[in-house]
Amino acid sequence: MAERLTSEKERLLLDVAAASEKERRGEKPKESSASLHRKAAGLDVRLRKRLALLDQQQSMSTKPPQILAAALVLSVPGPPSRK
Repeated sequence: MAERLTSEKERLLLDVAAASEKERRGEKPKESSASLHRKAAGLDVRLRKRLALLDQQQSMSTKPPQILAAALVLSVPGPPSRK
């Protein structure tokens, strides 16, 4: 997943450069360089949060169960059955 977000961010940054160049020449790109730059920054934030969460999850460990109480269940014979 991290690789996918990184490659998407890189693609957006290339689109930012292309859109900036078009804007510099006076042409109107499909999407503004500012908008593309915001999207790339958003992906970067998502990537950093996701990687931090993965690091946190990796450092977690499960604790062994604790026995808090014990019970002994005995079977008591019922009254004799009548036949």
